[in-house]
Amino acid sequence: MIVFATDRMMTGLTLAPDPIGHNSLHIPLTKENILVLAEEYLDLPFWQGLSNGEADDRIEEKYQAVRHRGHMTADELQVTAWWKCRGNRLAGRLGQNAPNDVEEITRVSFACTSERLRIGALRALHGVDWPMASVILHFAFPDRFPILDVRVMHSMGGPHAYNFDRWTRVTDLCRSKIMKCGITMRQLDRALWTHDYKRSGQR
Repeated sequence: MIVFATDRMMTGLTLAPDPIGHNSLHIPLTKENILVLAEEYLDLPFWQGLSNGEADDRIEEKYQAVRHRGHMTADELQVTAWWKCRGNRLAGRLGQNAPNDVEEITRVSFACTSERLRIGALRALHGVDWPMASVILHFAFPDRFPILDVRVMHSMGGPHAYNFDRWTRVTDLCRSKIMKCGITMRQLDRALWTHDYKRSGQR
């Protein structure tokens, strides 16, 4: 079973200067906005006739087993990519990972106390970069980690160029927001995604 090693916020880390617009990040939504947008997200189309809500149910079911076991299987990694990419675009690259590597690397990531190692270990897997790694942590540790997504970044007012500094800032900002509003990280992610989806004309 996954046990989060520390309750401290990531703000205890020493951060580098702000070269790619970290300080412009903000969440322009009230609690009321978030609740409405998160609910709207569930009925929006996902892929191949599924709704976002149905897709969320499928991945959440997978991650209940992941959290209990403390690591992922190669199949669960593929399901995560299916959810993130709305299809099988990453299947070939993820298939290059040996099942034992997926299990060992995710076990290390989930058990460690270093936040840099936690997300960095996942990025050692073929086909896993910042956005995909953030999805894994988002579902493996409910209410701990946000998702790095183009739509989410648009809603937060920042570019989608990623490094550890940006990951840290986005995580702290989202944790602060959910604590202030008494909502879940999943609700916040759904709301930020839907906010940009509606604002951008669903592109």
